[in-house]
Parts: sequence; C-alpha cells; structure tokens
Amino acid sequence: MQLVPLLVADGHEVAGMTRSADKADSLRELGAEPVVCDVYDADVLTRTVRAFAAEMVMHQLTDLPDRGQRLDLGAAHGGVIMLRSG
Repeated sequence: MQLVPLLVADGHEVAGMTRSADKADSLRELGAEPVVCDVYDADVLTRTVRAFAAEMVMHQLTDLPDRGQRLDLGAAHGGVIMLRSG
C-alpha cells in the first residue's frame, strides 16, 4: 500500500476499497477513506463508486511484494483506489 500515502500527500482525497473490514483501520492510517466492498459484486461496486463521486478509479486488485523472491510469502490482497481532487 505504498501508493495511498503518495496520493494523499499530493492532495488527493483517496478512498481505499477492501473486502475485509479488518483492513479498514490500515487504510485509514494511510490517509484513505476505507470502503468495504466486494469488487466482484458488480451492482454494489457500481453504487459504491458512484456514491464516492470518484474522478478516477485505479484498479489495484493485486498487491504484490516489492521483491519477486517474496511472492510466496503472502497471499495477494485486493483493493481499488478511488480519487477526488483535494
């Protein structure tokens, strides 16, 4: 989740989407508005993005480690990042 702090520092209002309510606090700590949503439920996803009135949606459904040799150390984490200009 290195992208969220960079976007927040650049003045964007960021919503970070996760399927797990347990990850909401992590997103909040990074400066994003946490949104819990299953991105595979098209109707809920559409309503959620429209409700945020996002100017841009960034697809980040796979969170891979920085180093290729660490790919086996954890499962991929899903996420969608939505932005509004700050």
